[in-house]
Amino acid sequence: MNALRLGIALLSLTVTAGCDPVLKPYATPFNEAELLPYARAGTAVIAGKAVTQTRRGEVDFPPGSTVVLMPLTVYTIELLERGIIRGEKISAPNYTLENYVRRTVTGAQGNFWFSGLPAGSYLLIAAKATADGEGTVNDMAYTTTAVMDSELKTVILTR
Repeated sequence: MNALRLGIALLSLTVTAGCDPVLKPYATPFNEAELLPYARAGTAVIAGKAVTQTRRGEVDFPPGSTVVLMPLTVYTIELLERGIIRGEKISAPNYTLENYVRRTVTGAQGNFWFSGLPAGSYLLIAAKATADGEGTVNDMAYTTTAVMDSELKTVILTR
């Protein structure tokens, strides 16, 4: 299994951990045409930090936590709303989405960086590194953002 496919599989397992055992299909059909503008290299940068909000304030995600960046489309909005926000156990995303997904890991204070992005709207999801590798929906942070060519956008991923 290549690294990208493994990453989506891990994201799917993280999204679906601890929820209803029946996989639910996507209501939105996969439309690769929505993703084609993201296939080219660009000049935009998205940098940020992944944090968890607690009653005592913000806590940085540990080093080595995975951050996934994908184009914001009708299909990926469904992934966010159903799989992350509502915690539904949904089917693994269409494998073709892998061609448009980028990943990195957080640094010492939960920081991350994506460069060479084409202008567009993006969904970012961070999965907290855990000692046993068994993350849950509660171990995730996310945000959406948009960038223009040559723009440096700073974001905070939180739950």
